[in-house]
Amino acid sequence: MKKILKLKCVKCGAEYLENEVEYVCPQCGIEGILDVIYDYELISKELTKDYLLNNEDKNITRYLPILPIESAEYFEPLQVGNTPLYEVKKIKKTFEIR
Repeated sequence: MKKILKLKCVKCGAEYLENEVEYVCPQCGIEGILDVIYDYELISKELTKDYLLNNEDKNITRYLPILPIESAEYFEPLQVGNTPLYEVKKIKKTFEIR
């Protein structure tokens, strides 16, 4: 994937290419979680404020430019964000500082 520069172990700092290892650092085992190091310069060309403001897709696929996958082909439409907030006056009154 062009948007991923490398994977980096959070425990020992070892770095790997994305197809070189799976899930964890071979040196550290289960404790060696791999951070995905992105090419933010490349991503910023697609994932802009305008892209997010004008993108009417309100599920997780709107963040595809930053997700460590190539395609949303197998995604289920998981709703993420844009959850409305409601003022609940009874509860607010109960917890007001007096």
